Amino acid sequence: MLALVSTPSYDPNLFVDGISSKDYSALLNDPNTPLVNRATQGVYPPASTVKPYVAVSALSAGVITRNTTLFDPGWWQLPGSEKRYRDWKKWGHGRLNVTRSLEESADTFFYQVAYDMGIDRLSEWMGKFGYGHYTGIDLAEERSGNMPTREWKQKRFKKTVVSG
Repeated sequence: MLALVSTPSYDPNLFVDGISSKDYSALLNDPNTPLVNRATQGVYPPASTVKPYVAVSALSAGVITRNTTLFDPGWWQLPGSEKRYRDWKKWGHGRLNVTRSLEESADTFFYQVAYDMGIDRLSEWMGKFGYGHYTGIDLAEERSGNMPTREWKQKRFKKTVVSG
């Protein structure tokens, strides 16, 4: 790891000479949870950082090849659904292969590839890269994160996984 930063939204000087119970109570009861170390305790969607891992997973699993191309009109639609998931580039990227989709950070390419992989294979491969696991670095407050699986969704939401 090269860097890990979490900056407080409050004045840390409050703690220098001993924080008052009033100020400490305000921090503890703040709905924005300012005492949480967001770098080690925050659990967030991975955003575009997940794309190289999805690419390697799909290539390794044989879901795509380096020559696979998909057309990106600026959105992706789950088969059987009317909802469209927009790409950051609303007019689309056009025809993409895996290399160009990484270069341009094309969301819709990875939506389709993840869909083609399916939840089981995607979860398995992402787990190999450490998603949903602790890093193993000596961080006392670290959270493991979550890599959804069929079992997780059933337990958490009492629902089965459907495509998409």
